[in-house]
Amino acid sequence: GGGGGGGGNAGDSMLSTYKELCSVVSDIGQPDLLYKFMEISNHQKKVNRAASAGAGIARIAKKAGMSLSAHSEQLAPRLYRLRKDVNLNMRETAEAAWQTLVAAEKEKKSDDDNKMVVASDLSVKMFDQICERLLLDCSSREWRVRQSAAEALAELFSSGGAGKTFDIVEKKLAEAWTIAFRVADDIKETVRIRGMMFVKTLRSLSLRLTDANQIGESLASSTRDEKRNVAKKACILILPQLFEKGLKSDSSVARELSLFVACEILKKAPAEALKPHCVTAVEALLEALSTFEDTRLNYYEQRVTAMFGNDTDANGNNSVVENFQNARVQASSNSIISDALDAFIQHVDLEETKLLAPVFTNIFKKGLGLNTKVGAGRFCVRLCARRPDAAKGFFAGKICEALLASPDVLNGVSSGGASSKIVFRQYCQTFATCLRFATLKRQEKTIADVLKLANDDSSNCSNREAAAEIISEMAKDSRGVECLKDFEDELLPLAYFGTFDENASVAKCWESAWEELSGGGAGAAGGGSAIGKHFPNLWNSFLKPHLEGTNYSLKSRAARTVSAAMQSTSFSTKDASINNTDEMNANKEKMMRDMLEVLSNELRSNRAFKGKNELAIALGNVLKAMISMAMVEKNGSNKDASFEALNRLTKCVESKDDGFAAAGVQALKSSLEQLVASGPGEEENVAPASFVKDAKFQSFVEALVSSLTARVSSGVDGRDAGMGDTNNEENDEMEMDGPDAEMERFEKNKSKSAFTERAMECLSVVGELKDVASSDVHSALYRVAIEHSALGKPWQTRVSSFRMFRGLFTSSKSSSNVGGEKYNDEFLRISSEALSEVGNSAPAALRIETIKAVGALLSRAKMESSLSKLKESCESMIKLALEDRSPDVRREAASVFALV
Repeated sequence: GGGGGGGGNAGDSMLSTYKELCSVVSDIGQPDLLYKFMEISNHQKKVNRAASAGAGIARIAKKAGMSLSAHSEQLAPRLYRLRKDVNLNMRETAEAAWQTLVAAEKEKKSDDDNKMVVASDLSVKMFDQICERLLLDCSSREWRVRQSAAEALAELFSSGGAGKTFDIVEKKLAEAWTIAFRVADDIKETVRIRGMMFVKTLRSLSLRLTDANQIGESLASSTRDEKRNVAKKACILILPQLFEKGLKSDSSVARELSLFVACEILKKAPAEALKPHCVTAVEALLEALSTFEDTRLNYYEQRVTAMFGNDTDANGNNSVVENFQNARVQASSNSIISDALDAFIQHVDLEETKLLAPVFTNIFKKGLGLNTKVGAGRFCVRLCARRPDAAKGFFAGKICEALLASPDVLNGVSSGGASSKIVFRQYCQTFATCLRFATLKRQEKTIADVLKLANDDSSNCSNREAAAEIISEMAKDSRGVECLKDFEDELLPLAYFGTFDENASVAKCWESAWEELSGGGAGAAGGGSAIGKHFPNLWNSFLKPHLEGTNYSLKSRAARTVSAAMQSTSFSTKDASINNTDEMNANKEKMMRDMLEVLSNELRSNRAFKGKNELAIALGNVLKAMISMAMVEKNGSNKDASFEALNRLTKCVESKDDGFAAAGVQALKSSLEQLVASGPGEEENVAPASFVKDAKFQSFVEALVSSLTARVSSGVDGRDAGMGDTNNEENDEMEMDGPDAEMERFEKNKSKSAFTERAMECLSVVGELKDVASSDVHSALYRVAIEHSALGKPWQTRVSSFRMFRGLFTSSKSSSNVGGEKYNDEFLRISSEALSEVGNSAPAALRIETIKAVGALLSRAKMESSLSKLKESCESMIKLALEDRSPDVRREAASVFALV
């Protein structure tokens, strides 16, 4: 049939109406009623034409109505829809028939209370039959039927109809929401418009029925408990439809409508009405966090990742992708969905958490969507904070177990396995929060699992990163620290060892955890007492096994950890308040001797690997710490281990690898500096007597000086000094051409320069040792000092040379006779050139060191009357320095002049 009333000519319209009426009377098995309908229709038209004929028509309509009333149960459902038909004639005929049916119902007496039936109560009386038929018609293949049914349903559920009482709509309310979502997303626009009318009617009705304060007039005299009971029943019917069907629907319209209505209900519904729906609602709302986000954002994120990458910048700031994801999460956290989730937290109790645990386990292990994952973690954190009694025990334990098995935690972010840094950090924060509320047994098992992840020695750092982030998050909270206190014997050594991880993000997390748990920073900066307390466990559990192991990365890392620990106050002072009891000092002495032996043995190997330099530096730091704590000459075992360490480092100096040799020189320099600094007085530096006067130490000094002077002297290559002839290899290298060869030669020259600089610094320290070096050693030091203090040499090397001169002049043997007049004259000439030199090659530091060396020689010359000429030369140079352009040089010259 046509639509509206002008869809065709009058004949076609009438024919359509006739066919529809035939269909109605055939369905109910009363074909004779067709004539009654036609009579009513004709009389209705007469009423429209002449109001004066009302009385006669009313009598005829009354007579016809009595015949229709006998079949009201079959006619009412069909007439109710036909009143909203798209055909105007059909509307008029059906409306007239409906009014006749209503008039006939008025005349009926109630068998129970003998009261007149109100006209508007016909739809109430036959609500179930009418609603069932209309809901069925909403699934019809004909759009005009669906449209009229939706419009009729909107009227049927409105407040002017049956919507005032819950007992009338109770049976059909749930099904009505399902059908409403369907017609609101119909393929035809006019049907969708009527469907939205139906949805709005259901929304108003649902909000009224779920709010105890707006239940309706029929319950006005009821108690508040009865009203709350009605609201609870309404929530039981409505919320599952919204959460299970509406929010999970493929239709965006249905999802949006469900979300809006659900959030409105959550604001006003009584707590006992919402409580049974916590699990269903939370699961649906968490999924909605992602499904309601604009899908284009995922595409934009992929494009941003492709353009800018996912790494932090040079300053450590977040990447563009991370900032983009932060914005997405922030927008999601400010949505009405997040507000609804927060509203449900107050309704969660112990029983609900048992049902919620599988929901979150599934999301953490298999969840999709950035906002869903972050929202799930955030919900757990807030649940623990606001409902600790409900989260404590079972729920917290299950969450920790699920997070440790989550790919977003185990895969880490450095390896790119985690879906997002935001998700990874949120999961780690959630884990740290929930662990505090888990049972002690679960805590012990979980900490053991975390330690297992942290001790993963594979090249993939994702497990270590996950463990570090988890412990770091726990350490940021006072309750987390309390939880970790019971495991500090295992965690603190691990945390300190982790601060030296090769991965920067892992090391940063462990450093943060160490600072919070120990009260100090990593390395020599702080945490000294904590290092001393937990170092034995650290050495036995981590450092020694890794140093003796075959994993070279862990071997190098263990060496760096030893070096840092030895520089802490716990291993660099004799203070009893730091080193604690004599028994602890004895154990520390035994452990340090063990470190010397292990590191010396590891350096015996000729195998080169990345990070081997760290072993040499670590050995030097251990030896330095033993010297500072006066342990090297405490017993024979300590002395033998120390001499072995010195000899092993000397072998390192002879290595063909300039970088490794430089590391050995640096280690020896730090140890020898500590020997020079050790002594009873501040002015007189006296090395440990029995140690430095031992024949083994004298032999060590001679071997070291011989090796270093030969390697740094002009025209003498270290490879010729007992290390094999490699001239052919060098010639081959020089014949190579191209940028790679040029870069290789540059790096080699750089390594040689670094070695020479460190070697000169080490030799200058040897020159400061008193009553140790022989005349031959002093002569060798004189020669190399003169050679490397000349013009044209790097100023850093020249500074070391003049420092070496100063040490030689202050030794116990007469400096005037060490090198003879030749060396003295050479020194005066070179010093004069250094003080007169200008430009970048002669910084103030060089002239200051020159003045110190001249002052040392002047002090020696004043003790012997035969050196008056040498004395005059030194004084003239000091006076020259008093007029230097640098105030620092003038100040040093004045100080030296005053002393001598």
